[in-house]
Amino acid sequence: MVEAEKNYDWAGLAKKGEQDKELKEKLNTLLFSYDDKSSSSIFVSKTNTFQKKFSSEINSKLDTIFAEHPSIKPKEIAQRKKSFLKRLNEKLNLLINKKAFCKITLPSYPIHKFFEAFSSIIDEIEFLPTKDYIKIRAMDPSRICLIHVSIKSENYQFFREGKLGINLDDLQKLIKCNSTDNSQTTLIFAEDRLYITINSRKYNSNINRTLISLDTDMEEIPLETLLEINYPSEFSISPSKLDYVLRNMDLYSEIITIKVKPNEISFTEEGQLGTGSIKWEKNKIKRLHFNLSHIKEELKNENLSNSNKTLLENILEKKEISSAYSYTFIKQVSNMSKILGKGETVDFSLKTDHPLKAYMRFKDLDNSEMMFFLACRPEEAEYDGDDDDIDDF
Repeated sequence: MVEAEKNYDWAGLAKKGEQDKELKEKLNTLLFSYDDKSSSSIFVSKTNTFQKKFSSEINSKLDTIFAEHPSIKPKEIAQRKKSFLKRLNEKLNLLINKKAFCKITLPSYPIHKFFEAFSSIIDEIEFLPTKDYIKIRAMDPSRICLIHVSIKSENYQFFREGKLGINLDDLQKLIKCNSTDNSQTTLIFAEDRLYITINSRKYNSNINRTLISLDTDMEEIPLETLLEINYPSEFSISPSKLDYVLRNMDLYSEIITIKVKPNEISFTEEGQLGTGSIKWEKNKIKRLHFNLSHIKEELKNENLSNSNKTLLENILEKKEISSAYSYTFIKQVSNMSKILGKGETVDFSLKTDHPLKAYMRFKDLDNSEMMFFLACRPEEAEYDGDDDDIDDF
């Protein structure tokens, strides 16, 4: 016996969907109408409890909104009111009491490993909240290495712009955890401190901590010129391959020359004792892209100097991109790459006599990104801090 098909009121369901959408928009409009510039008489002093007058004001506005939707049952109205008041309380507590710039939640173990590795490169940084992510830009004291980080999360809330200086070693210690804790870490960046909450589902517990900010006045580091570089060669290798290269370099020189041809890449060093090199053919690495069309376009520039013209002509003739970089700073890229997940790669972009670009995307951190730009070095020179730096670009 075939069961009779139920007669659904599709028109009624569509109408209810439109009403729910309209109601949600009104509630969100009300929610975002309150910010840190709202009346200071919102909370009872030194608490996150709404004052009676403010509670009455909010409930009156909610009653007006729900009165426009008489089809909603009283029980559902009560649930929606409770949910809205909880969201509003949390938002205003962050803005007014904690003076927050933003809030982000990430898996605990990956974010700890990220900052643990990062702290081995840079001591102090400034976190700069933006609309879509938290930005970090840092440069080493010798101005050889520029680092740009975008920390992203589906659970990211932006409230306002600001900056917070933090010691990375202190931070990584305070968010330390085990991979088996099954926990999430919430970071609230505020005017004078970082609020930390580590929620472990395994132990059904919250750890709450704070970290006082540093009094920093770091230089605003431009990145736009570097991002405009057209790189003729790109290649991707696994973190293990990069580690293998570095374990077998720094024997003859602190300078590593990277060369890319249409079908191979190589890492070479040369010193008084001899030379050493490691090569991989195209089919032995994750990806290799080689395109000299931008070089041909640059040669059409009538204002090109003779030296640059000769350089570009040699690239076209040899079909080879080559530049030398400091082992010390490539090692920093490798240190960060060790926390990449299975199958993830380090993506390098190379152009003769230009900064080396190294890019990583961390899937375990909601596709947060990290870019290194390393200034090129004279092939015959040892690193002494006096050569060209990233500012030249």
